[in-house]
Amino acid sequence: MMITDRLMNVNLEVLYGLDKTNDEGERVKPEQEEEKLCFKLINDLDHVNGHVPGSITQKKYMRK
Repeated sequence: MMITDRLMNVNLEVLYGLDKTNDEGERVKPEQEEEKLCFKLINDLDHVNGHVPGSITQKKYMRK
């Protein structure tokens, strides 16, 4: 599945739920298939964002 497909087919309710859980400080581990797809999408976006100067992801890569 391509990034564009994941962007167009992401379940926003699941994504918002994961975001809310993460904001509350809980560790989020994907268990359902829709959660796993959301994590793949986040990983794809994180990878692309690593090439954007000054982005959070680029700073994360620099710390490593």
